[in-house]
Amino acid sequence: MDLHQYLTAIRKRWITIVALTLIGGALGFAISSQITPVYRSTSSVFISARQGDNTSELLQGSTFAQNVVQSYAALATTDSVLRPAMDAVGYTGTTGAFASKITADTPINTVIINISADDPDPAMAQKMAGAVTSSLARAISAIAPVTTTHQPAITTSVIAPATLPKVPISPNRTLAILLGAGAGLALGLIYAVTRQLLDTRVRTSQDIQNVAELPVLGRIPRGRRRTDPLAVLASPGSAEAEAYRGLVSNLEFADLDRSIRVVVVSSPSVDDGKSTVSINLALAMAERVGRVLLVDADLRRPSVAALCQIEGSVGLTSVLVGRASLSEAVQQWGAPNLDVLAAGTIPSNPSQLLSSAAFSDLVRTMSTEYDFVVFDSVPLLTVTDTLPLARLTDGALITVRYNGTKRHDLQLALESLERVNAPVLGAVLNFVPAAPRSPYNAYVTPAANLSRSTAAARRASNSARTDRAVGWGAPDAVPPAVETTRPTEARAAAREPKQPSDRRRDTVQDDDPTADDTAISAENAYSSGRE
Repeated sequence: MDLHQYLTAIRKRWITIVALTLIGGALGFAISSQITPVYRSTSSVFISARQGDNTSELLQGSTFAQNVVQSYAALATTDSVLRPAMDAVGYTGTTGAFASKITADTPINTVIINISADDPDPAMAQKMAGAVTSSLARAISAIAPVTTTHQPAITTSVIAPATLPKVPISPNRTLAILLGAGAGLALGLIYAVTRQLLDTRVRTSQDIQNVAELPVLGRIPRGRRRTDPLAVLASPGSAEAEAYRGLVSNLEFADLDRSIRVVVVSSPSVDDGKSTVSINLALAMAERVGRVLLVDADLRRPSVAALCQIEGSVGLTSVLVGRASLSEAVQQWGAPNLDVLAAGTIPSNPSQLLSSAAFSDLVRTMSTEYDFVVFDSVPLLTVTDTLPLARLTDGALITVRYNGTKRHDLQLALESLERVNAPVLGAVLNFVPAAPRSPYNAYVTPAANLSRSTAAARRASNSARTDRAVGWGAPDAVPPAVETTRPTEARAAAREPKQPSDRRRDTVQDDDPTADDTAISAENAYSSGRE
C-alpha cells in the first residue's frame, strides 16, 4: 500500500477511528475513577559534617558527608529505622508493608535525603514521613563517627518538614485518559489499515489496474437503475446516459490497429450488471453508428428480453437450430436502427451451441449485416460459455461491480480469457456512487428533458401493449404516430392459434412532442376496445 491508500483507508473509516478513540478515553477515565487515590508527603533532611578548625578539615568533612549520604538514604528503609516509626504512628501492619510506603532518595551531587511516605490517608502520609525522618536522624547519630570532643561527626537537619498533601499522586486521570485515547486511536488505525488490506473488493480504477494492466473504458454511476435500468432510453440527458456514451467513445480508441465492431460483455460473477451495460451500450452505439444488433448469448439465465419487454421465446437458439432465420428472429426495439436478438428457448447444451460451427457462421453473418454487434454473455467464473464466444469477437468488455467484485475474482476471469487467447478490450466499473450534487445536472437542457419524457412515453406504450397482447398479437388498428416492422413467420409459429400471426412493433416518433400524446391516446382506445 502507498501513502494514498493509507489515507484512503483512514478517510473511509474515520468514524470508527474516532469512536475507538473516544471509547479508549472513556475507559481510561472509568478505570482511573475506580483506583483508590494515594497521597504523598515528603520531608527533606540535610546531612553535614561538624565545623573544622581550618579549610582542610572543612573540605574533608564535606567530602565525607557526600560519601555517606547514599548509605544513610538506604538506612531509611531498614528495620532499625522503620520499627520505631511504626510504633510512633501506630501502624499495625508488617514491616515489609510499611517499607513499601516509604521512599528515600538523594539528588545527585547533594547531601540531602528526601523521605516520602504514600498512603490513601493524607494525614497518615504526613505522620509516616515525619516519623521516619525522626527515626533516621536518631539512627545516623548512633552510628556516625565521633570527634575528639566525643560528639557525632555527622549532623542531620530537617530543612523541609512533611506537610499535609492536598492532591493525590495517583491515579493521574489526565494521563489515564490520554493513554486510553491513544490506545483507541492506535487500535482504530490498525483496524482501518487491516480492513483495507483484507478487503479486496474493487472500488477504484487503480484497483483494476493493480490486478492487470487493463484500461477502464467507462465508469457507470448508480443513478436510478433500480427503477429504470435503461438510462440511455429512459433518461437520455442524465449523467448515467452520458457515461455510456463515453464508453462508446472510448471503444473507438480501444484498439487503434483494427476496428471494433463485435464485442462481448461479461463479468466475473453474477449481479455485476452486465446485461444492463450491454443494453445501454447498444442503445448508445445506435446513436452514433448505423445498424446495431444486441444479442442475448446468456443461454442459461437470459434477461435481455425481460429488460427490453420483448418476446423471448424466439431468438438465438431458434436461429442455431434452423427454426428461423436471423432476419426473422430479430426484433426492432428502442431505436429505428437497433435490433435485438433474444436468447430464445433455453437449451440443455448451451456450451455446445456456442462452440458449434453454426454459431461461428452466425457471428460472421451478424458482423456482415450490422455495423456493430453486442453480445450479452454469462459470467466468466460461473460457466465457460463466454470463452468460445470471446474468441469469435473483436474483444471482451469486463463489467466490474463497484464495491462488489473482488480483485481475486477479476484476476481469475482475466486469466480464463487469457488461456484461450481471447482479446480483452477493457473494463467497465459499474454501479459507481454518484455525487449528490453533480455539476453535470446544470447541463441537462430542456431538449434532453423532452427526450426523456418522450422515451418514457414510448416505454409506457410498449409496456401496456405487452400486458394486453400476450403472444405478440397485432392491434386491430395502428395508431397514426406509430411505425410498424415486418411480420415474422418464426414468431407466428410460436403463438397460440387464437392469436394473430404477426406482431407490430410501435415506435413513437421523438421528433414530434405531440406524437407521444397521440400514441398514448390511441393505445388507451385500443385497450378499451379489447377489454
